[in-house]
Amino acid sequence: MPTELEAYDMELKTLGFPAQWAGPKSSTRMLRDMIIMMTTMAVVDKFELPRTTSSPNRRSACEIVSKALEVVGIFIGYKGVEKIVDRYRGAWPTVPGWTAHFWPT
Repeated sequence: MPTELEAYDMELKTLGFPAQWAGPKSSTRMLRDMIIMMTTMAVVDKFELPRTTSSPNRRSACEIVSKALEVVGIFIGYKGVEKIVDRYRGAWPTVPGWTAHFWPT
């Protein structure tokens, strides 16, 4: 390696910069995840579906949202949506019927 690059490499090592990862920024991913969580919880509230289910006869809100995301080109599977919803559990709307303000019947 040339001397200039060796010196630069040593400076980076001593400063301790973290490695840069490819992919979306965490702030973008967090906003996306919050929107997915709110959409899933809106489906739960509006249509009175379970958030998750193991029944083959009844669809869950996470499953419906993952299929809707596929339609618009975002490929996050059922388990991915379930993990997102679980991660932001503290931000769930707690008042039943909160979607009535957005989707009148």
